[in-house]
Amino acid sequence: MLGIILGLVLYIFPDKTIFNNPPFLIKLYGDTMKVKFWGVRGSLPSPLTGSEVNQKIRKILSYASPKDLFSKESIEYFIKTIPYSLASTYGSNTSCLEIRSSNNDLLIINAGTGICPLGRELIKAEHGTGDGECHFIITHTNWEHIQGLPYFAPLNASGNLIHFHSIHQDLEERLSYQHNMNSLSQDFGKLMTNNVFHYYNDDDNWEVNGIVIKRELIDDLASNYIYRFEEGDKSFVFCANAGFAMPLEKNDNLDQYIDFFQETNLLIFDTHDTLENKIQKIDIAHSNSQTATDFAIRSNTQRLALYQYDPSCSDDDLNQVFLQALEYMEENQERCLTDIDIMLAYEGLELEL
Repeated sequence: MLGIILGLVLYIFPDKTIFNNPPFLIKLYGDTMKVKFWGVRGSLPSPLTGSEVNQKIRKILSYASPKDLFSKESIEYFIKTIPYSLASTYGSNTSCLEIRSSNNDLLIINAGTGICPLGRELIKAEHGTGDGECHFIITHTNWEHIQGLPYFAPLNASGNLIHFHSIHQDLEERLSYQHNMNSLSQDFGKLMTNNVFHYYNDDDNWEVNGIVIKRELIDDLASNYIYRFEEGDKSFVFCANAGFAMPLEKNDNLDQYIDFFQETNLLIFDTHDTLENKIQKIDIAHSNSQTATDFAIRSNTQRLALYQYDPSCSDDDLNQVFLQALEYMEENQERCLTDIDIMLAYEGLELEL
């Protein structure tokens, strides 16, 4: 129980001086892959409502004493001591990750609504003048993974080179179906950017700017794959829309998936459901934080980022999702061959591998 409480304190109070440098906030210096989260929700965007903001303010004020509000400096210190879920929010946008290679080349995983703020950042530099280049991996075309693409600002700058890499041989057709004159003001085929589609066979490994990309089929019906990204001795795995059953022994090809995750530096795993509502939604292709933690334990993962949250989950609900993962790891501590840093992915989180 002490380990659970300490883990939660390390997570939600990362700036307290007595808890300097919790393990998952330590960055490795030098040239290496970097991952930044721009969208962490599943299914639909979930912006905070006015009542939710009001509730956060009330809770924050209930923690404050007069000395906390005495000066700008005391206010800043006070803000650093309150839980992250009150001082900020884990995020409201759907799936999008920015990957930077050791040479700073850009690779984007998915184009949910998180692609919109990323696009606004990119056009401040070469993507704004039509001199930019980026590569997309669209893991599959469920709407939350592509719905932000029409509003990706670099698509409106003539001259930008946009690469789409896919196992789905009709990806261009799928994106065009969403991005057409019946729904938007500009047809996908008439964009001014140079869009290049690269298609691969089932048994191909890809290489994009020195990053080797491998994949494992997880849902044959939806043609959904898990992806592993490797550069040098660093790697991470992206696992979205993963409808695994619990206990894991109920799943076919379990050893195959464990081998695919094996000893990765970072496992980003779908935790759309809690274990409780997973039972109620057995036909929905999502997993929960206990499933994610079990895979991390079995595969000797260094860091586990919980991800792709249910849009109905509040920030307080997500704290409970995190607690469930910590509790599961505590209960299975004897099975852990390595220390696993578990975190809730939030928009703006940057990790170096």
